[in-house]
Amino acid sequence: MHPHSARDFPHILCPDDLATMAQAYLQAMVEMDGKDVDPEAVARMILRFYRWGLVDRHKLAALSALAVAPQASDKAAN
Repeated sequence: MHPHSARDFPHILCPDDLATMAQAYLQAMVEMDGKDVDPEAVARMILRFYRWGLVDRHKLAALSALAVAPQASDKAAN
């Protein structure tokens, strides 16, 4: 990780931060394959969790998928 991470300056994202979030996004989209999800909602969740301090890409992907999945289920039911 870059010496100055999201924890030090929460409003500034370094290339390493963006790479971690991009990997988490791709992993989350693969985990939700076949579900009707809003890709922007997944990205927003990842950014929100990252800014809260969750910086592990695997955990980011899993938690974001869980957070967005109920919204996808609600859309499919309507």
